[in-house]
Amino acid sequence: MAKKTTARDKYTAFHEAGHIVVGCAVGFETLAADIISDGDDIEGGTSHVPMEGTCDRPWYPLAKIMLKLAGALTEHHFFPSSDIEVWGDDEASVREELKRLRNSMFLFAPKGWATMLMSLLEALTIKIIVANLDGINAVQSLLLERRQVDGEVNEVCKMRGVHLPPDIESVLASIGYQGFPALEDASLSGQRKARVLKSRTKRVQPSLPIKVRRTILRQKYNPS
Repeated sequence: MAKKTTARDKYTAFHEAGHIVVGCAVGFETLAADIISDGDDIEGGTSHVPMEGTCDRPWYPLAKIMLKLAGALTEHHFFPSSDIEVWGDDEASVREELKRLRNSMFLFAPKGWATMLMSLLEALTIKIIVANLDGINAVQSLLLERRQVDGEVNEVCKMRGVHLPPDIESVLASIGYQGFPALEDASLSGQRKARVLKSRTKRVQPSLPIKVRRTILRQKYNPS
């Protein structure tokens, strides 16, 4: 007998589908994704690698941040009142990328630069989500059906026409700063040997409302 799909299963499926679809739009392919249930707790995870040429884009570090933001923002788009912790490992990854940006080129940045940058990247990520709702629905359906998928989801994204809207690409290019010296991935020069980007989100019983959690996260955006 097939296990009943719960609301929290759906939250998780849309969360991981957001990572997959937005990742595809900004230049990442998915290696694997899964949804794992353990009693009342549910875990979801994805792993990605940059597509050929992605590491050469001046806004590549920004794309990595958007990839991490995509899960929570997709979940919030479809389920504004979802009652679980949505950030998981994504928060730590975002903070790491912000620190790397600051260390490489924002040494003299004004106070609050990270919050301003994150607000812009959030808005751009939401635009990508809205432009690719069909792809997100297709991927989350596949995840709910199989619970574990591999690179096949990349074909689903292609079939559903997942794309990066041109106006967003131009905005990213304008804030790409024409190169990111001292970044670890800069030496890859488009080779597909970049470290795999992994994300795991464990959703537990409700704690804080999502608006409160997002406010707390924003306060953590400024790297120490």
